[in-house]
Amino acid sequence: MVALNPDNQFSKAKMLVKSEVRGKCLHVTISRCPSIETMRSTLDDIFRCAKAAQDSVALARYPTARRAIKKDKRFK
Repeated sequence: MVALNPDNQFSKAKMLVKSEVRGKCLHVTISRCPSIETMRSTLDDIFRCAKAAQDSVALARYPTARRAIKKDKRFK
């Protein structure tokens, strides 16, 4: 939850994102969202951060099972 805790202190729309852990589940509540596009963008960010946190935990837990990282030709 800490890794996914969004920083909404400076939201111009006063959007509120609240997260809490219940058992083994993370519950995220988004309120006062100004548009559906903003909500979708916020959810995309949360899911992207969740995936990165999940991958990081997996690498830390199982260092011998690291996946090969493909190099992106756009970045050198």
